[in-house]
Amino acid sequence: MSLITAFAPSASLDVAYTLDELMPGKIHRPLQVDREAGGKALNAARAAAVVGADVQIVAILGGANGSDIARRLRNSGIRLTVVPSAAETRMCVSIASLGNSQLTEVYEYPSSVSDSEWRESLIALDQALPKQEGWLIVSGGMPHSLPASALAEAVKRAQRAGVLVAVDSHGPALAELLATGAPQVLKVNVAEATEALGLYGATPTELARELNLRTSATVVVTDGTRGSVCTDGLRIHHAMPMLDVGAFPVGSGDSFLGGLVASLALRDPLDKAFRRAVACATANALVPGTARFDRARVEELMSHVNIVTTQCSGGS
Repeated sequence: MSLITAFAPSASLDVAYTLDELMPGKIHRPLQVDREAGGKALNAARAAAVVGADVQIVAILGGANGSDIARRLRNSGIRLTVVPSAAETRMCVSIASLGNSQLTEVYEYPSSVSDSEWRESLIALDQALPKQEGWLIVSGGMPHSLPASALAEAVKRAQRAGVLVAVDSHGPALAELLATGAPQVLKVNVAEATEALGLYGATPTELARELNLRTSATVVVTDGTRGSVCTDGLRIHHAMPMLDVGAFPVGSGDSFLGGLVASLALRDPLDKAFRRAVACATANALVPGTARFDRARVEELMSHVNIVTTQCSGGS
């Protein structure tokens, strides 16, 4: 299996509260509190590790939250390179209300990263990337203090080193990446794809096909509990909605990406990797916390994932 490196310039300390029911303006005593090293890249890395991938992380971390994140990652056994930051690493809070199946999220913007810290993080990434075949995951929004070109810069450095890249991002950073180059795998949700393309009202299939045509990347467009679409330009794989969607969706998209890249690192065919990704996302939503699901549960769920495959027009 190829080594997977997760690059996290926008990590967070994730706090998840589970309540009987959220009632605005009232005091609540949670049924359960889960704290986790979070942010999309760290969630994806942890999911990939759960299903057996060889994973390491390069993360920009600062303050007490950053120290807590580093401790949690090291206790989990995942190799970690920390780039120190002067800014306190952000906190993201989610509240699952079991009574009405609603999720409330309060996510701080990514913590500020200085120019010198960014340069140090790229040096650390260069040193961490494998000297043989491997994968890089860059996932999440980029800090607003960085130029829109920062994501594309990290992707290009990895590709020059011979490493395959999977990206899940949005906004100006994604737009810049699409304009200047492309990763090997691009995973976005419907809203992110719509914003990037300006194709308002397009279906997930139309969005995935257009992104593939523009980038030649393998593209995944997710649509929450309504399913997802994956295409490599030859075939389009449609994952139908799962019967049991779970009550804890936070991190399911990240778990999807981690499972997808872990499977591709094993050189699984795309349809099998897509199936594993859907199973990881579903397994994540069935339990509190992010990427805390069980590997055996993923294998069980894979047999229940319904995928319909069609040829792309002009595909072989």
